[in-house]
Amino acid sequence: MLLIPFTVPNSAEHYSIFVVLDDKNIERILAFDPAQIPFPLKGWESKKLTRIFIGFADPRALDKATDLLKSGRLDEALHFLSRSFEFRPDLGDHDGPPVSIKQPGE
Repeated sequence: MLLIPFTVPNSAEHYSIFVVLDDKNIERILAFDPAQIPFPLKGWESKKLTRIFIGFADPRALDKATDLLKSGRLDEALHFLSRSFEFRPDLGDHDGPPVSIKQPGE
């Protein structure tokens, strides 16, 4: 699993995380071994987490993203990892709010 924290544009107080799962992570999850992310992330304790993005990368994509990150090209890495992102709020697209599984009155 690759964790990529990044500052939210136009906000020094907020950050998001892109969680990149690979084949091994998916195999573990399918075996009911949950993935865990320790919080707060070291170095980000003073900021407020606003979003968690979860994506997948095959070995070649993971290598490319890692190379981009190592060369300081965070924006390119995030764009590459989310190249099929269909969520388009600028076009009125919205996935909707989280939905509770609780029954009314619980």
